[in-house]
Amino acid sequence: MFVRPEAVDRHYAWSPGKALRLARRGLLPHHRLPDGSIRFRLDEVAGVVVSVPATVPVDEESEVRHDA
Repeated sequence: MFVRPEAVDRHYAWSPGKALRLARRGLLPHHRLPDGSIRFRLDEVAGVVVSVPATVPVDEESEVRHDA
C-alpha cells in the first residue's frame, strides 16, 4: 500500500516535509507517480531507517574498561 509523504512523517514522528526532502535527495526509497507526486511504502522505508540507541553518559566515578 502506498502512503503520502505526510503519513511517513507522522509514522516516524519526523518534522513535516522530511520524508519528501529525503526522497528528493535519493536517501529514502520512493515511487514517483505519473503526475510527478511521490508515494512511499512503509515496509521499504523501514528497511533503511536505522534505530540508534541513546547513549548513556558515563559517570565519572564508574569504572570504564578500554581493553577488550
